[in-house]
Amino acid sequence: LLAVAAALVACGVFHLFRLRFESGDVYPAYSSLRTDPLGTMAFYEALGDLPGITVARDFQNVNRLPAGRGTAYLHLAARSYDWRWLPEELFDEIDRYVRNGGRLVIAFHPEPVRPHQFATAAGGTPPPPKKGAGGGPKPDEPPEGYVRLSDRWGLELTHVPLDSDDGESYAPVEAEKVADLPLPEAISWHSGVVLTNVEPAWDTIYQRGTNPVAVERRTGRGTIVVATDSYFLSNEALRKEPQAELLAWLVAPAGQVVFDEAHFGI
Repeated sequence: LLAVAAALVACGVFHLFRLRFESGDVYPAYSSLRTDPLGTMAFYEALGDLPGITVARDFQNVNRLPAGRGTAYLHLAARSYDWRWLPEELFDEIDRYVRNGGRLVIAFHPEPVRPHQFATAAGGTPPPPKKGAGGGPKPDEPPEGYVRLSDRWGLELTHVPLDSDDGESYAPVEAEKVADLPLPEAISWHSGVVLTNVEPAWDTIYQRGTNPVAVERRTGRGTIVVATDSYFLSNEALRKEPQAELLAWLVAPAGQVVFDEAHFGI
């Protein structure tokens, strides 16, 4: 009887884990391995069904991007405090990738207010960075081998908090199109992260009030896109308010789209 009971418990645990992995909720939000509302598997699989496009996931735990030409690399749910400083070698790798014709898309996690880490940043040397990230809050002066995002790219991240009645749920705001592109005139924006001190080399695509929230810049033969929200890429957004034109513009004209999963720790 004890052996039978143990076997039943083991089967129950196995079934529970199988269900968890099928739904994908064991993975971080905005991972392309999640099938629930917080994931981006719908976008991943939709791209894979289109003729002429191949999709892949990057699990390599090194700061190495693809060759460049004909590739769109999606780094979703980036944390604002991870991108205040970055390793100089990572900027150099990004520059190589983009100049060779790659399209880099960085979409930030929808932070409704300024994260606690931002407000309490203290001195000290940062821990080793994860792939595509600076490794957390940094002192006012970058440590050796690190450079400011503002110095290298000519833009800065800040926060304009979203409204909340209870301090837990936040109301999205409207981001308006300002670029002359065949994109939706306005979309809902679920993030309090905005861009400031943006150099003229960047083309503003969407803005919230007077603050850009989605910009694009050409460098060499490639482009960099920075968006301060990832919600519009999620499974939930594709079900409730799909923005097909925006998603197509985000990856076009690439023949291969790569989803960065390594920065999630996967």
